[in-house]
Amino acid sequence: MKQYLSGILALACLLGLAACGGRGAPEGAEDISIPEDMFSVDVLCEDMSVDQIAYAAYAGGAFRTMGGEAILDRDPSEKENLFTLRFSLDDFEEGDDLAEFSISLSPVRPGGKVDPKLAEPVAIPAELGKAYTVLLSGSSDSGFTAELE
Repeated sequence: MKQYLSGILALACLLGLAACGGRGAPEGAEDISIPEDMFSVDVLCEDMSVDQIAYAAYAGGAFRTMGGEAILDRDPSEKENLFTLRFSLDDFEEGDDLAEFSISLSPVRPGGKVDPKLAEPVAIPAELGKAYTVLLSGSSDSGFTAELE
């Protein structure tokens, strides 16, 4: 667990220096197809005070990549924040089994403050060309839970 935390904390520092990204497609918009050489993970965060998601991605339990996404323009009518994370084969090593993909999510609040109550990593039996949704529920007070929808 310490390896997860140190990776996520390093990522939070990077996000504080250069936040980028944006809102996902609005509800009712046409689905954007996922290229055959990628897969995506949409993270729906119920805590509206979270404006960035930092992540660490694993294959077979081995760390492979980390990154994040930020919401720059918040729509006050939204009931949850949507973060879309995309992964390609370049994010993994040769021979990695994507069916053993997992992701650790870390909510980040304004000012780059990483939430100390992290959700446990979520296992996603990933396949190229597919999209997955993870619901991140809870709060700083109660802790966070991440589950594959």
